[in-house]
Amino acid sequence: MVGWSAGGGYALACAARMPKRISAVGLASCEGPDDMVPGAWQNLTPEERTLSERIRQDPLAARGAVADQVGWYQDPDSICGNWEREGPAVDAPILARPDVRQDLTQMWREGARQGVGGLVDDWIALSLPWGFAFADVSVPVVVWHGELDHLVRPAQAHYLSAVLPNATLVLYPADGHLLLLQHWGEILAAVTAGA
Repeated sequence: MVGWSAGGGYALACAARMPKRISAVGLASCEGPDDMVPGAWQNLTPEERTLSERIRQDPLAARGAVADQVGWYQDPDSICGNWEREGPAVDAPILARPDVRQDLTQMWREGARQGVGGLVDDWIALSLPWGFAFADVSVPVVVWHGELDHLVRPAQAHYLSAVLPNATLVLYPADGHLLLLQHWGEILAAVTAGA
């Protein structure tokens, strides 16, 4: 199983809860819990910290504020353009590829087809305790991360690879958040090697 970006927490949860069904996990550009990763809480914007605190106090009451924070998701056709303008230069050539731009836009369109509710749920779930201990993930885990990732800082990958009992860290000094698209063959081969 491979988790990319916010999908890493879900991949790890599956591995912790279904170890007989999951033989290995790959984490590509994934985050850990902000309150556990050294420095992660401080790297959040003041607005993100306030929102995380509201979520922890009352997740249901915070839904509206989270929806406001992720309002950009309602316009999936603009996400790639915004990413090109605001993201690291290393991701721009990947986003410029018509096949990548089309596939990512289609992914975001499908994700937003019924509104921002799914992304709101993800944000809330990742802001709360994850419901399993990292020590419960017994399968091999490979953590891939680009050192130029502007969305998920490399400290997240260092943390995950340190706390997962059977993890290997692979860093790419010249890659950003989209490393999954450049290294998919390598990632797939590593995760399926023992299957």
